[in-house]
Amino acid sequence: MVSKQPPVKEPLARTAWTVIAHSQFDLNNYADAEQAYYRLRPYTPADDAVAHQEIKDRIASSIYKQGEQARDAGDLETAVTHFQRLGQAVPDSDIRATADYDAAAALINMAAWSRASTVLEDFRRDYPDSEFNEDITQKLAVTYLESGRSAKAAGEFVRIANAPGSSDDVRREALWKAADLYKTSEQIAQEQDILQEVIARYPDPLAESIEARFRLLEIAKASGNQQARTQIQKDLIQVDATAGAQRSDRTRYLAAIASLELAEPVRRSFMVTKITQPLADSIKLKKSLMEDVLEVYGDAAAYGVAEVTTAATYRLGEVYQQFSKDLMASERPRNLDEAAMEQYVLLLEEQTFPFEEKAIELYKANATRAADGVYDEWVQQSFTALATLLPARYAKSERSENVVTALY
Repeated sequence: MVSKQPPVKEPLARTAWTVIAHSQFDLNNYADAEQAYYRLRPYTPADDAVAHQEIKDRIASSIYKQGEQARDAGDLETAVTHFQRLGQAVPDSDIRATADYDAAAALINMAAWSRASTVLEDFRRDYPDSEFNEDITQKLAVTYLESGRSAKAAGEFVRIANAPGSSDDVRREALWKAADLYKTSEQIAQEQDILQEVIARYPDPLAESIEARFRLLEIAKASGNQQARTQIQKDLIQVDATAGAQRSDRTRYLAAIASLELAEPVRRSFMVTKITQPLADSIKLKKSLMEDVLEVYGDAAAYGVAEVTTAATYRLGEVYQQFSKDLMASERPRNLDEAAMEQYVLLLEEQTFPFEEKAIELYKANATRAADGVYDEWVQQSFTALATLLPARYAKSERSENVVTALY
């Protein structure tokens, strides 16, 4: 009928093309159905909006069905072509969003990560209120990861962490993944923000929040932010002290290291303070600073962490030894004759002896740890100090002899 010459009247041609298009669609001949619907359009009255909309819907459905057929046959590239051209042919179609989503899914199955990312980004832009948006975020996270775009992937994991549909476990894991990815991409400020969010939102389990603090501490060290570094170290000590049943070897270790580092400025203050005249006032100040040092290193050693204990023990020995040195090097009174000065020096030596003995005692305590298999830098430095203080015993060098055995 549609081929008849001369052509049949338009109402009859419209009916014929309608029968052809619907029949091809019902026979699953979707490419032929699509073309038939295009042929039907000119015979549809311009003022019949309902009829024109129905044809557009049928064209969109025909294209979508061709995409489904190609996908089911394993021809994903062709499927993507059909799904994407649906939006070009019928931009206002109700199923355009579904077609775009399916195009992205097919590209992911093809491992075409960059192309998939582009489609997903367009989907988010074009359909901001779509029910698929949380899934789009997850898919974008995967495509960015696979294409090596760590910072972009991190942003998607942050979205996952804030998504209403995400569980607490998923949110926590997503934040950690985002922090790791920001670290990989050297986005330090963003990494800090995420780690601080982990601490604020998930103080429990403690094992995770304390690791977030440790990473913030590493960032502060690397950036030279001493104020932030000091505050985080204090936080680590406080968290461990109040951990209760969640206290572990790891929390104790991090608190011990923090305690040791916080002791350093106290030690430096003691080391640079000289003993001057009037001697009584100067020694009083020096001893006060010494007591502060003994306290902070004693607190550090109390954690029972081997490498911290050896460091604290060495530093305490160093403090006693330094006090002895500073006392001997102290400013001399100006009004003493030679005999009186000699007597004064002898008295100083008597005063310094107990401090030197205490230093030797502490260095020896560290040295004995070598027998237990502990031989870190602090044990080694203790041996070096003992070699100076007790050379007859500790400044010996190994001696060997060449032995030649001859068989005749």
